Amino acid sequence: MSNQKPISQQTDYKQWLGHIKTSFRQRQLKAAVAVNTTLLEFYWQLGGEIVEKQKFSQWGEGFSSAQSGSDGRVSQD
Repeated sequence: MSNQKPISQQTDYKQWLGHIKTSFRQRQLKAAVAVNTTLLEFYWQLGGEIVEKQKFSQWGEGFSSAQSGSDGRVSQD
């Protein structure tokens, strides 16, 4: 019989597992920030385009009314 501790109780294993968990959390956060940044840029651009359409096209206020009545889904058409 071996007197060796189970792997889950070995110090180097616990340290390695802690490192993996920390690295995973850091990468999750980095990914979330990247997604949020990209979406924020998209929404900012979209808002600018809506303002331009309202100013310079015949859509005017009708565009806002049409959008507020939609179900929020973007058509693939």
